[in-house]
Amino acid sequence: MIIPINFEKKRDEIQGRVNAATELKTLNDKLKAHNWMFIHPNLFMTELNRLLKLADNPSAEQAAVTQIFADLFYDFRVTSFFIDGLLKTNTYIAPFSLHIDQAVMLAVTHNYAGAIHLLIPAIEGSLRKYMIDIRGKTDREIMRASDQLKVFGLLEADYIATKEPDFKAQLDAGHIDQSKYLRLVDLERQYIKTWYGMIEDYLRHNLYMDTSKGSISDDLNRHALVHGFESQVDYNLSNFLKIFNAVQYVAWAFQVSDPAIPQIMTLENEDILYKWSALEKLKLLNALTDPVKLAVYSKCPDFDASDFTFSPTQNRFPPLDPGKPIVPQLGKIDQMLADMWPGT
Repeated sequence: MIIPINFEKKRDEIQGRVNAATELKTLNDKLKAHNWMFIHPNLFMTELNRLLKLADNPSAEQAAVTQIFADLFYDFRVTSFFIDGLLKTNTYIAPFSLHIDQAVMLAVTHNYAGAIHLLIPAIEGSLRKYMIDIRGKTDREIMRASDQLKVFGLLEADYIATKEPDFKAQLDAGHIDQSKYLRLVDLERQYIKTWYGMIEDYLRHNLYMDTSKGSISDDLNRHALVHGFESQVDYNLSNFLKIFNAVQYVAWAFQVSDPAIPQIMTLENEDILYKWSALEKLKLLNALTDPVKLAVYSKCPDFDASDFTFSPTQNRFPPLDPGKPIVPQLGKIDQMLADMWPGT
């Protein structure tokens, strides 16, 4: 027996999601106009509200936008949950989780060049895996970026295929008519097309832009990075976070269109404590090694020391004392985490 739905309530619920996605696209377009960051579906309302204020501020600078995403990244509890709870359970991203872990650790130690070069193949590799495993394509058929970007149109169809059967059952049972059935399907398509459109736009016109068709406005371009078309690539925190955002976005795109991928995280604090603690320790150790690296990097004419001076808005742990044994000091982090989150 098919339980009747309240059409107006269902319609309004989906329309609300469409409206929210449209508003976020407007925000995204404002950020993109400055070649700043772009939003992704895993952002919290706190970050979105901060971004909304900056996007409408004509005197806002990129550093302020970067700070918002960096604060979220440097909340290593959130970052650890994302990697272990969403990436490692995602069929298409999971094969690249080791590289993602390595990239995150490199970024924490201010090695943004290595981090960026490790993350980009995770994006392309996941798109290729879907096209080969699900759509039966061969490597030769999806060599071009334009072929790989067809994934999002296919994922849109996959997403609709997860929603349409319930609406069709309501139609067949006589609970809604054809026009209402089509209205619900169309609203779901508007919703997912808006979200998929944002990440496809970034990949097509920025990261994967075809350099043979014109000059690039974003030096964070895959082709330019691989072939050295741009001598002045900004390997910095901002560009790392752009790619990290893209990984999160692509993971979400697969997640919402594939019921076999877990839709919610089931991890507890104790499940990610090992990574959370390791990243906190690595950040503190990096504070000791930065002066060593600066002594070398500062001799390079294109080096920007500001990448080494960034600090998150909040810092839970006191700096290491170089005059004391390092291992016991790092060991205190585990106790501090246990005190902050009883049960871990």
